[in-house]
Amino acid sequence: MTYGVDISIDVSKLDKEKFIKGEKGTYCNLTVFLDPDNPDQYGKHGGVKQALTKAEKEAGKNPKDQPYIGNAKVFWKGDTPQAAPTQAAPAQDDPFDSDIPFS
Repeated sequence: MTYGVDISIDVSKLDKEKFIKGEKGTYCNLTVFLDPDNPDQYGKHGGVKQALTKAEKEAGKNPKDQPYIGNAKVFWKGDTPQAAPTQAAPAQDDPFDSDIPFS
């Protein structure tokens, strides 16, 4: 089954030490806990946390213990839209880019 999921996160809660500098950009791995059949009282279907690093996984750290940074909402399931997809706003200068430790 295919799902379309809108994700909204509070970027100020991201641990910038876990950002990964790649050849084509800077990445932040996230983990989504999703229950598409049971929305919460706000209509959200899950939560978002920053993913564990390989070292944290090897140390036995539980991903559920990571700080909660946002929400997930299913808007498309299979061939039936759950709600009209939101259109992304045009790209603008991101004020959060100024404090990223690498460019």
